[in-house]
Amino acid sequence: MNSFLKNYPEDIRDEDLELHLNPHLYKFQDYLRAEIIPEMCAYWIASGYFDSSLFEDNYDIFIRDVLAMFGDDYKLTDKLRNNVTKVLKDKYNLIIKSIDPLDFERRSWWGILNLEMTLILPMKTLKN
Repeated sequence: MNSFLKNYPEDIRDEDLELHLNPHLYKFQDYLRAEIIPEMCAYWIASGYFDSSLFEDNYDIFIRDVLAMFGDDYKLTDKLRNNVTKVLKDKYNLIIKSIDPLDFERRSWWGILNLEMTLILPMKTLKN
């Protein structure tokens, strides 16, 4: 049976915190680190690159810009950097050829079309 925990007026007990809330919080944080943050970083970098709207800088700086939105709980790790690199390659067809300063080799025209579809089509849909 799925349900929410009962809400009581007193503070949460330590047992409930350890048994219910902390595991849920840790699972959510893992999801952010594995799925959401790499996607956001890759989108930030790719859209800035294709729009020529970001200043030339180090790869890690761009990732840290996005991490700053999440506060101090999320740090730049090799695993995160690798996940962002994978998303850039798989979704935006951008292969890193230099990290300082960051520069790309475009795999094909499809990366540009894919990004434009991601950025522009939803905007056109909203305007209609």
